[in-house]
Amino acid sequence: MNYLIDYCDLTCGDNLFRQKIGITMGTDCAQFLANLFLYGYKHEWMMKMKETNPELASQFSRTARYIDDLLTINNDGHMKKYMKDMYPAELELKHENSKNDKSASYLDLQLDVLDGEIVTSLYDKRDNFPFKIVNFPDISGNIPQDGSYGVFIAQTLRYAKACAKYTDFITRTLMLKTQLIKQNFHAKVLDRKLHRWHKRSDKAAVMDKFGHDMKKIISDLQSLPHTHGTKQKNKKQNPENKNKKSTPRIKSKTNLSTSRADRASAG
Repeated sequence: MNYLIDYCDLTCGDNLFRQKIGITMGTDCAQFLANLFLYGYKHEWMMKMKETNPELASQFSRTARYIDDLLTINNDGHMKKYMKDMYPAELELKHENSKNDKSASYLDLQLDVLDGEIVTSLYDKRDNFPFKIVNFPDISGNIPQDGSYGVFIAQTLRYAKACAKYTDFITRTLMLKTQLIKQNFHAKVLDRKLHRWHKRSDKAAVMDKFGHDMKKIISDLQSLPHTHGTKQKNKKQNPENKNKKSTPRIKSKTNLSTSRADRASAG
């Protein structure tokens, strides 16, 4: 460990530099050392409180941390009060949801406290970027198509795990499917891959919480602006229906997998 800390060398052009303060971002060991560094401070403080003030220590039993992202539930503001005693002075903690303790984001989750329950959905800070994000493969290029279609399955699984409500899951998955079709994926192949994965993979059981079979899910993912590879026939439109847009038929009733909570804060 001392070697990793003392010999953080990096090059810029023909110059060689050695970092003396902190750990160079992007190195293989950086996240593990940062995690261990912060864990050491918290562990030391928690062991001290366990002996001197066990009631206070119990207030941190619903605290989660991933490197420098912190989430506390029903902590009654103790993290904000004692964080300077827990962590070194040079570590600055920002309370991101100080104005609303009923809603917080943590990693890729949006957490909202509704009627005493934590309801989760997907959080992606890139949704608020003022420019278009370029991501996911475009299969018009010379890339393997089977692996590229796997992106849709992997992201759908991620969305199903993150979203407690069926409407949130469908909305996010429909956005993904629409984007992939614009990047030359075939809608029918996406549907077929999803259906096949649901039949063969045990991981697909996470979607059972929504209370809908795969036929219903695929049907709700059909509301797309255009289907790649399908010839569009020109049809005369009724003037009354010309400006109408199709919308997915989504039932609002859902089965939630949630945890009890009153307050949440993140930093």
